[in-house]
Amino acid sequence: MTTPASAPPQQPSATMAVADTALVAALASALATAVTPMAALTSLLPFFRTSRVQPASMLAVLDMVMSFPPERTGVAGSASLVTSRENALRRAQFALAAGRRVTRDLAGARSHGQPLHQALADAIARERRYFGQHLDAMWNRARAAAQVDLAVMTYGNLIGWNTVLDARTSAECRAADGKNFEATAQPLIGWPGAVHPHCRCYPGPPVRGARMLASAHRIPVRRLVPAG
Repeated sequence: MTTPASAPPQQPSATMAVADTALVAALASALATAVTPMAALTSLLPFFRTSRVQPASMLAVLDMVMSFPPERTGVAGSASLVTSRENALRRAQFALAAGRRVTRDLAGARSHGQPLHQALADAIARERRYFGQHLDAMWNRARAAAQVDLAVMTYGNLIGWNTVLDARTSAECRAADGKNFEATAQPLIGWPGAVHPHCRCYPGPPVRGARMLASAHRIPVRRLVPAG
């Protein structure tokens, strides 16, 4: 039995070319607002000259991605809001990377005289497997952010990081144990519970006198409200 291939890592936004940054932003907007894959594609056409992705490939990817709408969360505090924005960008990054992979697959099939319809079907089947892994990761981040927002209601903005310590504990989680972070400043390693796919860390009361975890950026404070 073979092990399923892991999804290729997404290119970090800090290293993306300017053109890619603009395209990812447009993709995120299209995925959030367009009613159909064709409508999303039409809004993206001005970007395709420099995107290294063919419209036909992008349309197939959009059809696949839009068939899996984002999960709705039950809490909308600061952590959940920033994670929602992060997941929207990661969804768009995936779509762009997938569009480029499918474009390369079709070019390879064309150069070898292989049926394009079969090459497209195989490529989309692979991307659907990859996207399933990305959906799991996005849901895990959303769940962890919701736990932080709930902790704020009990402990306030300063939160303690709790790690389950055993032989399976990762180095990042072990180092974070017993430190504090602010719910309006996401730690560089992410929220507790979302450091890696099987993270068992969880938020709790702040630890008196503990060091602060390094944070990525400050999040605008938002009052907790029920998701609409």
